[in-house]
Amino acid sequence: ALNVFSALILQLVFFIYHDQLVVRQFIGTFIPLILSLLVIAQIIQLVKTKHLDDWPFWGALFIAMLFYVGSYLVWAIDFIKGEVVVSTRLSFGLWVMVYPFLFYALIYKIVQLRNKNHVYQYLFHIITLIIIIFALVFHYVFEPFIIDGDMTIVRFFVLILEPLLSVLLMIAAIVLYFLSIESDERWIHLFFVLGFLTQALAEMFYVFQMIEDSYVVGQFTDVLWIFAILNILAATYLSRKRPAEVSWRLLRLVDHEDSILPYIWIVAFTVFVRIVISPTVNALSVAVVVLIIILIVYQLLVVRRNTELLNSYEKVMYLTPLTGLRNRTSLMHDFPHILKRIVRLRQTLALVVINLDRFKNINDGLGREYGDVLLKEIAKRLALTIDRHTVLYHLGADEFVLLVYNKSKKDLIIFIEQLTETISEPVKHNNKQMNVTASIGVSLAPKDAREAESLFQMAEHAMHQAKSYGKNQYFFFDRGLKQQLDRRLLIENELKFAANRGEISVYYQPKYMLQPEALVGFEALFRWHHETLGFISPAEAIPIAEETGHINLLGYYILDEVMREVVRWQRDYQFFGVVSVNVSAVQLRQMDFYQQVKFLLEKHNLDGKYIELELTESVMMTLSDVLPKLEQLKTLGLKISLDDFGTGYSSLFILKELPIDTIKIDQSFVRTIDDARSANIVKTILDIGSNLGLQVIAEGIEDTDSLNTLTELGCLFGQGYYYARPMPLEEVAHYIKAHYTTE
Repeated sequence: ALNVFSALILQLVFFIYHDQLVVRQFIGTFIPLILSLLVIAQIIQLVKTKHLDDWPFWGALFIAMLFYVGSYLVWAIDFIKGEVVVSTRLSFGLWVMVYPFLFYALIYKIVQLRNKNHVYQYLFHIITLIIIIFALVFHYVFEPFIIDGDMTIVRFFVLILEPLLSVLLMIAAIVLYFLSIESDERWIHLFFVLGFLTQALAEMFYVFQMIEDSYVVGQFTDVLWIFAILNILAATYLSRKRPAEVSWRLLRLVDHEDSILPYIWIVAFTVFVRIVISPTVNALSVAVVVLIIILIVYQLLVVRRNTELLNSYEKVMYLTPLTGLRNRTSLMHDFPHILKRIVRLRQTLALVVINLDRFKNINDGLGREYGDVLLKEIAKRLALTIDRHTVLYHLGADEFVLLVYNKSKKDLIIFIEQLTETISEPVKHNNKQMNVTASIGVSLAPKDAREAESLFQMAEHAMHQAKSYGKNQYFFFDRGLKQQLDRRLLIENELKFAANRGEISVYYQPKYMLQPEALVGFEALFRWHHETLGFISPAEAIPIAEETGHINLLGYYILDEVMREVVRWQRDYQFFGVVSVNVSAVQLRQMDFYQQVKFLLEKHNLDGKYIELELTESVMMTLSDVLPKLEQLKTLGLKISLDDFGTGYSSLFILKELPIDTIKIDQSFVRTIDDARSANIVKTILDIGSNLGLQVIAEGIEDTDSLNTLTELGCLFGQGYYYARPMPLEEVAHYIKAHYTTE
């Protein structure tokens, strides 16, 4: 707006001083000279203060401005000498040299921003403008020269070469405009395009005036040249400031793919040509205009109908109905193209995977209505948090994805922490409050990978890592996580066949009555010895088995093995102790878990009182689901124990609700029992167990001091390395014979 205002003021000055040639020549010479020097200064300052990836563009523009200054210096010297300012061979030669460098700068930008989709999308716009420009230039510039028989070299350059360079500059500027539509620096490109187009247009007027021998310094042509250099100056200045975005809504009339402007150009040009060729209005000329209007209206209707069809198709295919956000299909379609663009432009991209923690509990406990309300609210909050450098997707259920462009890791961390705070704010519906947190995983392109599938897998793994570390946090993918991911995938695959290959075994750790010392039972423990990976810790294998569902087959296999051995020990060694087996919430949620246990008891002809199901803390998270199953299992005579009491989700409420027989004191309290607080906690648990009629077993007894302290506190049962480490099946028979008596 300031540039346009300046140009209008300048034109007004020229009009006022139309009869004072000296004033007009002074303004037309020194203002462009000063502005071009300012452009050069801005480019030098830009090079000093910023690292430029597109330095060939700025180098070419710098050289063009040097020739520009040189040409106007020749005029300035002539003016100072008191001579009439006219175009000489030297000034014209310097002036013509501006165009190859401007053209090279434009071509470099076009190559840098090349995008076939945009070129095809706006091909109609580009071709329409190019045809009109060529027709006008040929009619008003080249054709008069052809008629004119004067073939001097100067006139050849003025009338042929210079207009040709101007046309090429115009075409390149038009292509650059449409290529820069989605560029982060579009505001800058707009000023460059406007400057180059005006420069070329001014050159056309100049050539036309040269043909008519009517050009003198200080006319409308000079206003156009000054307006062009003002826009180039604005572009170089903004390149140092990096403006945020373009806010000119009028641009949508031009750069929208369904814009009607090309049709307007065609109509205007047809009318113009008709007037020039035959100013008489007759039936034929009216019919041509009417036919063209009808054709355009019909074409617009077709375009509108096709656009509506495409929009409805894209809405179904690419949007999530519940939240209105882009869906997984949209992400899979967009992501590869985005990655190619990121790599080509040497930019960065963060893939942020957000998974809502314990959303299933809300959906199952309160109903789908509440779950849907929660998802809509979270989607709304996320949409309000993001900026124009971020794209939001809802992949379904409780998972969202963000694509974040060109943020440093520091800014990305700040952004993600804002997301976690936003998500964790309570959501209210029907006087009920829902609280949810998020586990977030992040992968970076091109640092971590350049393929969409790999990046998504890495972000997913980082998100699962956040969940495994307690949820409500975020993790960035790194090479260590890559190794863990590879190992996890390998374990997932190998776990399917581990039992059939005989790699799964059951180890047994003895349980003792403390005073008098007596073997009273065993705890069955899962062990996996892989042929190449070696020993795989239960802490690593069990969570994967639970997540993949393999825990159901493994659990059945272990229960079958344990019951077989218990029957053998009773038959061969008269050992009637209780053997406890760990059971996860995933197993208990099976529809037929009760039938499985009942079948195995009948298969081995075993009384249920010799088997104890040991519940892990994961069971506590789904209490309402597992409570009916536990009560049903109790009818088989099974004992139920609660593992790691005093940590995690265990509470007095659990003791009241669950039909348990035994509680096990977590080994973290036993190992620090010399600490007064730990001793008091242990004593409290023992008292609770005694008052409720529950058996209490201390885990992790490793030395005599711990044993003595537990005995003094009134603990009756325990297990730990003090008595024996977990042992393979082959050693159990010998151990029973050595340590068990029937007295």
